[in-house]
This record gives sequence, structure tokens and C-alpha cells, in this order.
Amino acid sequence: LGKQFWMSTKHGIELKKLCHEKLGYSEDEQRNPRLRQKIEPLKKVGLETIVALQVMQDLLKKHQFKWLALAAPQVGCPQRFFVSGFLETPIGYRVYINPKITKLHSEPPEDVYDEESCVSIPGIKVSVPRWQRVYLEYETLERQKRTVILDGMQARVVQHEVDHLDGKLITDYE
Repeated sequence: LGKQFWMSTKHGIELKKLCHEKLGYSEDEQRNPRLRQKIEPLKKVGLETIVALQVMQDLLKKHQFKWLALAAPQVGCPQRFFVSGFLETPIGYRVYINPKITKLHSEPPEDVYDEESCVSIPGIKVSVPRWQRVYLEYETLERQKRTVILDGMQARVVQHEVDHLDGKLITDYE
């Protein structure tokens, strides 16, 4: 997967071109079956996982401050993980394998509607209800189990990416 696929300056075009030409995505991402399937837990980190991680990290690095995270199905990899540039660690992007939101803040999500966009559906913004605080269980790349409490924008990003892993898009909230 060469760098020629993400040399364009238009927002979102790199991912769309990569998915369309290399991974067989349809032009209408909202009806794309790969974005609509619920992804099963990842059992083994293999070559497909590593390649997808590299593509995702390259895309996030190129689009710093525009793209906050990517879920594996967005780059054609049907595995249950996402990479976050927004939740970056001192050693690089954080990888969340088999993420599961285990607890939600006690107040209803109607209190925290906000507009979201998605690189899989360029040019569309939707007001989406999200919990202000979430408890997230996940595994690291080394398969160590972790639990974190996330608030505000971090909680919103995680919920958006878990939606992708469950086959849900922001347009489902319209």
C-alpha cells in the first residue's frame, strides 16, 4: 500500500480512494456492507492487523487535528479494533483491541448532543447524542487487558469508533 494513495489534498479522498481501489468499497459508503457489519472480537493479531494499523497510523498522522481516530472496518479490515490519534500516548497512537463500553455516565445522553462528522461519509454532519463519561475495557497490542475512564471529547470519540465496530454510522442518528 504505497504513499501515492494519500497524497491528495482533499479531505477524505485518500481513505475513499484506498478503500475503493484496494479494498473494494462501494461509492456509497453508507450502504457499504463492510461498514454495516458487527465485528466479532479479534482472536489473534496477524499480518492483516499490522498492515491495517500502519495504514491507519499513516492516515491519522497525515490528517493531524482533522481526524481523531479510525476503526479497522474503515480501511477494509474486518477486525475489532480502532486507533486513536486523539488519545495519543507518548510513544505514539493508541490501539484499542476488542473495545467494550462497560459503564455509562448516570445521566441520559440527551444532555450531550453535539455535531459529529465521519471520514467514511465526507461532507455530512449529524447531531449525535453521546454519554459524557464512559468506562472502556480493551486490550493492548500485547493483549494486556485495560480499563479506562474517559470524559468529554475522549468519551465521544470512543463511542463513535465503537459504533463503527458495531456496524453503526452517524447517519443512523438522523
